[in-house]
Amino acid sequence: MTTVTSGSSAVRMALALLAACALWLLVAPLYRMGFWIEQPNEGWNATHAMNAFTASLYPSRDSFFINNYPPLSFYLSGALARVGGDPVFAGRVVAFISFGATAGAIYLIVRGLGASILAACAAALCFVLILAGLLSSYVGLSEPQMMAHALVAFGAAMLVRAESANDAIAAAILTALGLLTKQVVIALPLASLLWLVIYRRKLLIPWLATGAVAGAGAFLALFSLYGQNFIANMLFPRVLSLSAFGKNLALISKAVVPLAVYGIVAWRLRRERDEAMAFAGFAILAGFATLLLFGGALGVSINIVFDLVIAASIGLGLAWDRISVVVGPAKENGWRLLIAAAILVRVAIGVPYANVAFALDSRERALLEEQSSALETLRDRLKVVSGPVACETLSACIWAGHRNEADLWKLHFETTLGPFMDTAALLKRIAEGNYGAIVLFGNSAPVQDRRLPGLAAALAAGYGPPQVFGGTVSLFLPEKSR
Repeated sequence: MTTVTSGSSAVRMALALLAACALWLLVAPLYRMGFWIEQPNEGWNATHAMNAFTASLYPSRDSFFINNYPPLSFYLSGALARVGGDPVFAGRVVAFISFGATAGAIYLIVRGLGASILAACAAALCFVLILAGLLSSYVGLSEPQMMAHALVAFGAAMLVRAESANDAIAAAILTALGLLTKQVVIALPLASLLWLVIYRRKLLIPWLATGAVAGAGAFLALFSLYGQNFIANMLFPRVLSLSAFGKNLALISKAVVPLAVYGIVAWRLRRERDEAMAFAGFAILAGFATLLLFGGALGVSINIVFDLVIAASIGLGLAWDRISVVVGPAKENGWRLLIAAAILVRVAIGVPYANVAFALDSRERALLEEQSSALETLRDRLKVVSGPVACETLSACIWAGHRNEADLWKLHFETTLGPFMDTAALLKRIAEGNYGAIVLFGNSAPVQDRRLPGLAAALAAGYGPPQVFGGTVSLFLPEKSR
């Protein structure tokens, strides 16, 4: 293998190539953000954003809608929507900024743990490439996940640099804010706790006490605002599935390169008291724990692996600096080039065609524009509908100014509500035509039960034939209003 000098131009060029590929892969998510398209979770989150400053943020148990997320992102998106008028687009902007901020926080964590600038760049780029190339549906998606990761990651970045109790307190506040955005983003908080217990005990009490006080204070405030409904929603049962667990566990393959690089170097350093490598190792173990704890629940998607991807990227950055312990100083930069190449190859193997060719293939853009046009037409039709609505296409209803009264998405696609809600009452309301409109995905003629037994009969009793928009969605209007 050709030997290259430390900080060589070849290594810098390799990182520049990673950066260029990352920017190219971000073209499609950025372009997609401006269109009227239905994406998973966006309408659900937008409904809560519209309810952010009312008691409806956490519905009662007899509702056909639930909210099992903490409120912070809904407060932010709801406030932005009141300025800009659309919680979906506001949420997309917040999510994309949070994605960039998470990459920046990874850079700061690796630097704070003592690694070089190039190593920190490698870590941040690894995260961006895996997300933008292999998990791109969540880049710029109006969903609290990335905002939570950004807050928690910045908390960790502040903690690893902390020199005083005040620094630890500030880090704990950021971490608490992240968990008040989405409560399952636990890998970096757990890693921070273990790292403090072993390596920074003088900072443990300020960090832990601040987090405990912030958490208790937030709980009391939310309970006083929303009462038992807050607890009932947050503790809403999950449906577990072995197939969902297996599918989510397979997501580990997305992070195989940084995990392998970290694992090789960590094994060689196993007898060393390396605080930085220990922090990354704790985060990786906690990322696996997150998958094991939550990966079997229906409705849990690819975002369940983000904790592990972040931790593995941090580990890769630290291993980047320590690779010489495995291959020797003479070959270290050559192996860094191989690591960069391995990241690119792994992303190339799994990246969808549309993500790569989007900027050049007019057919991909035309398809997106067609979908957007169909939903715009549906939106305009829904604007003149009065009364409550029940939707699978939640965003379309939000864009038309309707708060969704029944979450047919979760009943159909996630099947997470049916076992715990009075679906007979929902079917009765549909059969009586009590919703001003019902919107289902796809061409729904003939109507099928769609995992809600009795739905077809209820729709036939209370609603006219569906109006289909671009083959994308079907609109049902009640017979009594026709």
